[in-house]
Amino acid sequence: SHSLQVTNLMNDDDNGLSSFLRAKRNTNSPPGSKPGAVWVEGVQGSTNNTIELIRDTSNVAVYASSSYHNSNNNNTYAIPEGSNLDPDALAALPDDIKCEVIEQESERLRLHGNVCMGNTFECNISEGSNLDPTALADLPDDILREVLEQESRRLEGEHPQMESGGYEGERDSSGRKHGYGIIRWPNGDKFEGVFRHGFRDGFGSLKETGGAFYSGGWKNDLFDGYGTRRFPGGSTYTGNFQNNKYNGQGRCLFSNGDSYTGNWEDGFMTGFGTYTHACGEQFEGMHKNNRRHGPGKYLLNNGKIDVIRYNEGTRVGYGVRWTKSETKAYLIREKTGIRKISVEQGKLITRKVLADVTNQHADDLEYHIPRKEKKRTPRSA
Repeated sequence: SHSLQVTNLMNDDDNGLSSFLRAKRNTNSPPGSKPGAVWVEGVQGSTNNTIELIRDTSNVAVYASSSYHNSNNNNTYAIPEGSNLDPDALAALPDDIKCEVIEQESERLRLHGNVCMGNTFECNISEGSNLDPTALADLPDDILREVLEQESRRLEGEHPQMESGGYEGERDSSGRKHGYGIIRWPNGDKFEGVFRHGFRDGFGSLKETGGAFYSGGWKNDLFDGYGTRRFPGGSTYTGNFQNNKYNGQGRCLFSNGDSYTGNWEDGFMTGFGTYTHACGEQFEGMHKNNRRHGPGKYLLNNGKIDVIRYNEGTRVGYGVRWTKSETKAYLIREKTGIRKISVEQGKLITRKVLADVTNQHADDLEYHIPRKEKKRTPRSA
């Protein structure tokens, strides 16, 4: 274990802070640093302790959030701003679950705020929309922009820019765009593909000046069918579309290195799918509105597998942890190991957890490990 000492630092004019920053400033900020954050390092034995100093919006105080550096795997576990997690308690956890603890804490803070806090621009949802801000919070910026623009166009009931561009191509007897054609808009956007009685309908490609690109099926001017949507931020989705949204099976490579392959509903990860983190850990199971929701298997970097349920991204109830070789099993509750169990019991619990798709029996220990019936002694005559 290790200890962290965080000094109460008030402002940049403080002599103690100034001298501290001059002596310890680390110009190579770790991945995931907040914009404008100053990272400083101190060394205690073989363990690096890092403090991130962030000025608040009132420009009065400096907040310190601690990060734990593991010298064995060089992973950085940054406690999110506003969290009440204990750095020492976090450091005592096994390395294989630190990443998920931090992830769930970040998600909890976003849910508490009920805003798109994870994005770097203001998330303005159009009036009259039924989009869920907490679900939008997990989307990368480029995909979130697309979702908001599509929702705005849907509410306005307009086909964007269809009549403002120059058209070259075939037409029907009524003069409407029909057959193969090309539209070039004044802003530089370009569509090339098939039209049907005035609407883009069939296969076509759309190139936008901002760097976004789509190639695939269309119906009534909307993405529909199989296609690929690429965003300037680096995210790419390939799969099925319906009404301009991801619907059905598809795979999305996110700009942060994560990926998801599975079912989508109205643009959100919903149903069964596999989410792979850039750090290598993977969840295979049920999702709802971009969060783990229902039973599944969480594969840790060390090869261990947790079979557990989730409720809106948070672990709930009983489950089982398997070793890499799957020769040992442990009963767990959410994240806490309870006791070692037999391989037979582990297999039984695994089947029961994965079958409990509604989380109905999450907290029922009797459901997972039934008590043995007491032997009845025959009555004497």
